[in-house]
Formats: sequence, structure tokens, C-alpha cells
Amino acid sequence: VVRGAEMQRELFAALHAKDAAEGRSAEPPKDALAEAARFVSDAYRVAASEPSLISLWLSFGLEENERFAEEVIPFERELFENMRGIVDRAASQGALREDLDPAVANYIVAAVSGQLMKSRVSSIERAKHDMYFEGRGLDPEAAMRLVIE
Repeated sequence: VVRGAEMQRELFAALHAKDAAEGRSAEPPKDALAEAARFVSDAYRVAASEPSLISLWLSFGLEENERFAEEVIPFERELFENMRGIVDRAASQGALREDLDPAVANYIVAAVSGQLMKSRVSSIERAKHDMYFEGRGLDPEAAMRLVIE
């Protein structure tokens, strides 16, 4: 749980550092959809480099591991708050369809990023992933942008 929380913080810090390195302001990015897409893409790369950690994290959602809820829920809340900030910025920028509730958009971003990360944990999950994307050269960032738009 501790390593997962560290990775999540590193991921959001890396997004902000990347903005700074590219000469972007420390203020929230102008293109919140691009920020969400980059987050998902970076999460996908992290999962590819740490599949055993992602596999362990997935096991925390099982009923027999409810004893970890006190540690897991705050971590999930932090992710929720970070993603909600991105989605709220996208909504305020007019980047979300007017008929799409920002809470639903937030859930979609979390679900897609979780599914992409999960696709890296085992040969079974990679095979399921490839059923959808085989031969298509999946670019997680582009895929996420399409889902949000």
C-alpha cells in the first residue's frame, strides 16, 4: 500500500515536472484532457515496469482482503481527488460534453486507467488486452483522449 501510494504521488509529481520542463506554468494545465490522457499513459508505463505491484494492488479489492481497507481507501481517495481536479478543469474549459456528468467522466478515467494498468499484470490479462488492440498499435494517451471526448 505504501509503495502504491508513493508511485501514485510520483506519477502526479512527474506530470507537473514534465509541464515545468516543457515551459508550462505551475498552474493547472490549460488542456485538462491532455493532462488526463498523459496520466493514463504514464500509469500504463508504470504498470508495465511494476506488474507484480499492480497485481498485489488488485488483490486488495477482494473481499478476503477487506482488512486492508483502512490503508487502501485513503490511497483511492487521493487518486479520486487528483482525477476529479483534472476532470473539473476539463469541464470548466468546456472540454466535456455538456450531457456528461463530471462524476461519470471521473469514473471513466479511473476505470480506463485501471483496466490499462491491469493489462500488464499477467499473460492472461495481456491476452485479453490484445483481443481488443492487437495490431492496432495502442497509444494509451490517444485512447484515453478518445474515451473522454
